[in-house]
This record gives sequence, C-alpha cells and structure tokens, in this order.
Amino acid sequence: METPEGMRAALAERSWDVILSDYRMPRFGAPEALGLAREAGSEAPFVVVSGKIGEDVAVEAIRAGAYDYVMKDGLARLCATVAHGLEETKARRELRRRDAILDAVRFAADQFLGEAVGWEESVRTVLRRLGEATGASRAYIFENHVSEDGEIWGTQRYEWVAEGIPAQTDSPLMQAIPYRAAGYGRWVEMLSRGEPVHGRTGSFPSGEQVELRAQGILSILIVPIFVEGRWWGQIGFDACREEREWSAAEVGALGAAAGTLGAAIRRRRIETRLTQSEGRYRAVIEQATDGIYLLDAGTRRFVETNPSFRKMFGYTVEEVGAMDIYALVAHDPDDVDATIERTLEQRRRVVGERRYRRRDGSLLDVEVGVSVISLDGRDVICTIVRDVTERKRAEERLRASEAELRALFEAMTDVIFVIDGEGRHLEVAPTNPSLLYRSSSEIVGKTLHEIFPKEQADEFLGHVRRVLETRRSVDFEYALTMDHGRTWFEGTVSPMLEESVIWVARDVTRRKRDEEALRESERLHRAVLEQASENIFLVDVETRRIVDSNRAFRETLGYTEEGLHRLTLYDVVAADRESVDANIRRILERGSPSVGERRYVRKDGSLLEVEVSGSVILRDGKRTLVAVAHDITERARAQRLLEERVSTLSGIAANLTLDLPVENTLDVLAKSVVGASTAVACAVALLDEGTGTLRMEASWRAGVESPTMRAVRTGEPVIVRGVRRSVLEDERYAAAHGLVRESPWDIVYIVPLVSRGRTLGAIDFGYLPGHEPGEEEKVFLGAAADQAAVAVENARLFSEARGKAALEERQKLARELHDSVSQALYGIALGVQTARELLESDPRSAAAPLDYAVALAEAGMTEMRALIFELRPESLENEGLVAALEKQAAAVEARHGLRVDTALDGEPEAPLETREALYRIAQEALHNVVKHARASRVRLTLEHACGWIALEVSDDGSGFDPDGPFPGHLGLRSMRERAWRLGGTLDLQSGPGRGTRVVARVPSG
Repeated sequence: METPEGMRAALAERSWDVILSDYRMPRFGAPEALGLAREAGSEAPFVVVSGKIGEDVAVEAIRAGAYDYVMKDGLARLCATVAHGLEETKARRELRRRDAILDAVRFAADQFLGEAVGWEESVRTVLRRLGEATGASRAYIFENHVSEDGEIWGTQRYEWVAEGIPAQTDSPLMQAIPYRAAGYGRWVEMLSRGEPVHGRTGSFPSGEQVELRAQGILSILIVPIFVEGRWWGQIGFDACREEREWSAAEVGALGAAAGTLGAAIRRRRIETRLTQSEGRYRAVIEQATDGIYLLDAGTRRFVETNPSFRKMFGYTVEEVGAMDIYALVAHDPDDVDATIERTLEQRRRVVGERRYRRRDGSLLDVEVGVSVISLDGRDVICTIVRDVTERKRAEERLRASEAELRALFEAMTDVIFVIDGEGRHLEVAPTNPSLLYRSSSEIVGKTLHEIFPKEQADEFLGHVRRVLETRRSVDFEYALTMDHGRTWFEGTVSPMLEESVIWVARDVTRRKRDEEALRESERLHRAVLEQASENIFLVDVETRRIVDSNRAFRETLGYTEEGLHRLTLYDVVAADRESVDANIRRILERGSPSVGERRYVRKDGSLLEVEVSGSVILRDGKRTLVAVAHDITERARAQRLLEERVSTLSGIAANLTLDLPVENTLDVLAKSVVGASTAVACAVALLDEGTGTLRMEASWRAGVESPTMRAVRTGEPVIVRGVRRSVLEDERYAAAHGLVRESPWDIVYIVPLVSRGRTLGAIDFGYLPGHEPGEEEKVFLGAAADQAAVAVENARLFSEARGKAALEERQKLARELHDSVSQALYGIALGVQTARELLESDPRSAAAPLDYAVALAEAGMTEMRALIFELRPESLENEGLVAALEKQAAAVEARHGLRVDTALDGEPEAPLETREALYRIAQEALHNVVKHARASRVRLTLEHACGWIALEVSDDGSGFDPDGPFPGHLGLRSMRERAWRLGGTLDLQSGPGRGTRVVARVPSG
C-alpha cells in the first residue's frame, strides 16, 4: 500500500498474517503504518525494512509495537524473522483462546452442576460461552438413542449459532440421524471409544465431506459425552467462515466440558430415579391403613384426607371438608396453634403422641408426624396419623429416610485442576475451597506424590498417563480423608495440551450416601412387598407386561418369578383385550385407585375370582399399574351357585314344553340340576304303569341303578352312604361292578317324584365321599324334583291328547269321503242310467251322459287316491320319499296352476316315520303357499349328507313378519313339532314382500 487510505481499506478487507513496511515511503512512513495496524486491531507481526535506519530509530519502532526490523543489506534474515513472528502470534492466540475456553469450562461446571437449576435450563447459555470462546460458528449438542435394529441414531437437542450463521435446530435433517446409514460410521467408532473427531472438512473422507459442505462447515470438532460409562451423545463445534485447526488444548478443555455435562446428566438421572422411588413408596402407603391428611396452615381447615383417615375417625369427605383442626384434636386450641407455628418454623417434625376425637366422640391415642409442603402457593401441613405400633414406626422411619434422600441432592460443587504428565499441578480452579485436600497455594507446583499417599498417588498418576497416551477421558471415583471427615469424589480426567490434562473433581459424598439409602429403601420396599399376604403385582401400562410381583401372587397363580415376568396382563385376566384396555384407561383417566372384580387364570387353567384395587405410579420413567388382588373365589362361587339354582328352576319351568319327548326334557333337567349343585351325577327312574317297576329314563355321568323303591313307597327323600362298597360286595350287582368301580361318587340322595298325590318315580343324585348335600341344597333338589314330576305328568297327558287328535283326524277323513267320493258315485250312477234310456230311442245322444259319467269316475278316483294318500301315503313305503314329493308337486301344479320347481337328491336311507314326517312338512308348507302366499313360483329341494336330511320349501310370494301375528301359524307349529319329535330343527325366514323360506333338518337315523 502506498497511501494511508489504501492500507485502511486492506486492513478492513481481511485479516493479514504479517505486515512488511519500509521505514520511509513517498506518501507515509512505517510509524504511521504501524499506528494504522494497531488502530485496526491487527495481531499480525509488523516488520520494518529499511536501508538507512539507525539503531535508536529501530528501537523506537519496536517500542511503538513493531515486531522486528531488518536492514535491506541483511534481507536473508527476513524469512526467519517472519516465521518466528508468525509462531509467536499463533502461540499468543492459542494462549488467549485456551484461557477463554477454561473460563467457559468453569462457567459450564457452575451452570451444569450448580444448585439453582438443572443442566437443561442453562445449556444454551453454556453453548454460547463455549462457542464464543472457541471462535466457532455453531455449538450444539446431539443425544443418541438405539433403534429397534440395534443401530445408534442421533438427534440435535440444543444449538447456539453466531450472528449471520443459519440455525439448524428445526431442520428435519438434524432429527433422528442414522449415523452409519448417513455415512458417519467412522465417527461412531471413534466417538464410542471416547475419541474426539476434529479437523478441516477437506481432510475428511469424501463420503463425509458432502453433508458437511452442504451445511457450510469448513472445520469441525465433535467431542463425545459419556454418562455412566455409556456414550450418551456429543457436543460439536462448526467453523463456517474460515478453515482452522483445533489445538490439543481446545480439544482437551472441551472434553472436560463434555465430562461436566455427562456428570450433570447423570445427576439428573439419579434425582429422577429418586423421585420415582418416592412414587412407589407413596403408592404402597396409600394402600396401607395409615391416616393421612393435609391441613391449610392459614385457615386451619382440611385440604385433603385419605380413606384410612376417614375410616379411622368415622367421617365422610363432606364432613371433613366442613371441619377445622380444632374439632379433631382433643387438646386446647392454644396448644394446637402453638404446634402449628412450631411446625411452620421447623418445616418437618415429629409431634409425638396426641389424642384425636372420633366422630362418635370417643378418643384415639395416635402418634403424629408432620411436614410442611407448598401447595398452590400456600403452606400446607402434611400429617400422618398412626397407631403406636412398631410397624407404624417403621413406616415413619421410611418416610423420614425418603426426605433425607431428597435433601442429599440439594447441592453439588466441583474443583478443576490442570496437571502435566509428571503429575504436577499446573493450575487449580476451586469452586469450593472446602473440597481441596490442601489449600491452592500448597497444591500448585506440587506433584501428586507430594500431596497424596503413595498408593493413591500411583493410581491417580496412572489415570493421567493413560489419558495422555490414549487421548481419551477417564472417569473414576476415589475417597479422601478431609478435616471434616471422609469425602468421596467423582473425577474425570480429559486430555488438554500435549503434556497436560484437565481434572474435574466433584463431591459425590452425598450421592454415595443417597445411593446406599436408596438401596436400603428398595430392600425395605421389597421386604414389605414379599411379606404382604395380599396378591400384589406391577404391570407396565404401555406394554401390559408384568414387571414385578410378590410371593403371594406367584403362589396363588402357580408361576415362578421368571415365568410370570414372561406374561402380560392379557394372559392373566380372563377377559378380552378390549375389556382389559378399557379398564386401564379408566384408571388413568380417574387418576385415583380403582376397585373392581375380575377373574384371573392360574397356570393350570383354573379361574380365580378376585377383587382388585389398582393405581398408577411412575417406575423407571414408565407408567406402572400397581394392583392388589384379594381372593374372593369362595364368595363368588357361593353367589354363582345361588344364581345358578334360581336360574335352573326358572329355566326348568320355562322349558317344560309338550313338544319334546319326556326323555329329552328329563335329560335337560338332569344336566341343569348337576350344574347348579354340588352333585356329580344324576339319574331319573320312572315307575312303569303296567308292571309297577322302576325303569331308567334319564341320566348324566351315568352310574348304576340306586335302591330307590323305599323313597318311592314312602314319598320321602332318602340318603344312602357307602353306595360303591355295598354294590361291589353284592353279587346281584355283578353286571354293574365295572361301572361302579370307575365312578367317583359314593353317596346317593334320592328324592321321589310326586305329582297330584301320585308317585311317578325318583331322582338319584350322586355325591363324592364326604360331600353330602346341605339343607339349602336339599330344598333346591326337592324343587327340581317337583318340576321333573310335572314334566312326566304333562308328557303322559300330552300322549293321551295326541291319541284323541288322531281319532278326530280319521273322522274328518270319513266325512270328506262321504262328501266327495259318495257324491261322485251318485253322479256316475245317474249318468249311466240316463245313457241306457237313450240307447233305445236316440243312441247318438247317449254319448253325452256317458262322457259325464266317465269324467265323474276319473275325478272320484283322483280324489280317492288323494284322501287315501292323506291317511297313509303308500308311495312313501313302496316308491320312496322322492317319488311322493314329486307327486305332491305335480298335484299342486295341476290343481292350482302354480309352478313348482324341484331339486331332489336320491332316496335317503331313513325310517318310514322320518320320511312321512318330511312329507307332511312339505305338504303343509305347500298348503300354506297355496292358501296364503299369493305366489307364482315355488321351489322344493331335498338334500341329505353326513347323517342329516334337509328339506326346503321357498316361494316368491308376499311374505310376512315372523314376529307378528300371521295366517298359517298353526300349520307352522305342526311342522315344527314334527321336526322336534325326530330330534331336528325347523327354521322360518320371511319378510313383507320378500317371500318365505322354510327349512327342516332331521337326523337320517
């Protein structure tokens, strides 16, 4: 530059590495140029070159800020001077940057591990300080997570950017990055080993450069963050304005910052686990019998009470809400006020033994513990009321222990050392002098062996040298005997410069004590859980998997601990998944314990009736259902048995129909009674009216005939014990010995069947040895026997009524023969007589009366065949069911002009009774179509397979509503009775405007 203006422009344009200047120039000289450089803040070495400068002038230039001067006759020295100046400038810059980074690291330690806030609150401020200290364009933190396939992914959580640099926090590209798939496999290997990744973008492999250049990154530094020995994530720094190298000091100091952040994350995790532990203990306490209430310290009124408290003192929720503390505590109001004031001052105290007043006025001696908490901006006294017993005292000690655990995490401070490869302390940055083994002045300049005992110093020096060799951070714990006692520290040693490390030591004495207390609390929790007599288990709300259980629950269901943990709630609860999920949703929505009855499935498949109380807690960061199940199997069984008995008697009465044979009715009755009683077998014996002897009509779980005649003769119930032995010892029962020997029952209770004062038979109920029926069951069995007697009597009456109906049917056929065939014969005789008279006088006119007679004869023959077929269709026996159905279809078409389509399989193998019943059903169905359906087309089908015969009659008529009154319902009942009598079914499908379909299915055998 030849002018001051040109030099100002050049200095403003960029940063220069070195400035060379003649002492004298045409427009200005070296002193003016040096002033302009210093005014612009340039750190570049300023070298004066002159041919005629005196030594005093050169010295003055150096005093003014020039780095050196070189005579023109000694320019050979210029290169060495410039190189030396550049090195010194670089060293000064690195020293300033190192000091700035150390200050930022100290700031990070204060912020991350300070008492006021958690690391998440201060992380952005720390990133800004670290970014500015390193001269980076961006500073950010990534957190790792492992995908389902085991690969490590990363997501950017926090970021700081310099002015003019675009932010990337909201970019989708920075969320859920699969490191290896994105081309960062080399980074994963290095970072997971604790090695930093740093350098110029151009020096990285080509696959990594593409993404870095797309983000405008010219140089980068990535330092891993380890939490509890695992790679948690990384802190990164981008240089986007110019390429640069990261010095060992910068890498080491930022590694210390990463170690501090890892320690803060670990601390927060421990605090979280402690909070979760408190939730678990609270869940247990809420289900205990302790009385707990919250008292507003200002108004002296109750804010909240638990169920045990209200039960203990006999108050309802509404009554407690209207009370103040003076109505409960049986002490002078001034004494109550003084106690509350002391509680507010001390915040936590054991009041001791007090007397509380129940709702009925009686007094209860209790032991009271109180603590003050803040609720909605007001002081609330949490009071625990318990009986003076050892168990209650143990629970109070547990709550006090939890409070002490919370207090252990109220403050943590660190100290920072810089140590060289020989173990010498180069620098001490104490945040709390009380944590130093010696004072700062006694530590700086001393080696580890000069300060600590030899064995411990050897261990510390080994850590330092390993860090310098591997350039990887080392975490370890150690204890020192201080003036105030033994203190535990957690140390992190990270590489800093080539021959030095940074050592961050934090006091973890409280944490060590807290961890031991937490373990003790877990042991106490486990002891309470395992010794509880109730069935207790824990279920992960999201996966429904059983994650914990006590011994009582495992023994009740028959599982080992490992076997039970492989199950989900769906495997245990005897209900569909939708019901289980709905129940859990109700518990989550209410936010309070829920009680209900359930059925659980044991390992052997049997069911267990339980009453379950469930509530939700946090366990290891997950919502967990705590369930307490009380066995109510016996109560439920008794209730079900009562309901079954009532239902059985109602069902028997409802099913006593005339349509079923008496054998079917008694079979249903026998099965129903056994299901609703403790009997294991049931047999019905009826008296034969002709011989007066007993015959078996129905049985279930059959056994041998019982000696029931005494019960029949006396009309009174009889109980017989030792039936199996008496039968096996009696040779007259030799034919039944094999059956009796296999039968489980050995007691028989015999109830006579009596209807209208007449004994019809008896019912035998079989019982297992030692399980005789009680009085309530005997009453139930008597009622069932009365219903059975009614069924038998009705069946006999129905049989008699059916005989009368057959006689009436024959009389009807006789009338129809008289009305139709007789008249046809009379007409034939009249026509023939007229023809004979005409043969002599007018033979040609005789043809007309003869034709009339022939027509009447043919009509009479047709009608006669139809009537005879109605009485006994001979074609069923001679030609078969298919032929009879075809004739019936043809008759309907001929008589009524209705089209009948048939699809009939081959002749079925079935008794004549079965074929006749199917024919009658088809005949009645076709009759209903002709009479009521107003159809134009009918389809008749017959199919048979697998021991069943199916007959179907369908039409395209007007249809009807099967649930309302309709014409032809009497015929439908007749068809249904015919199908039921053969052990089959009859199905009717119809609707207005949709035609009608009748399907009968009967067994072929």
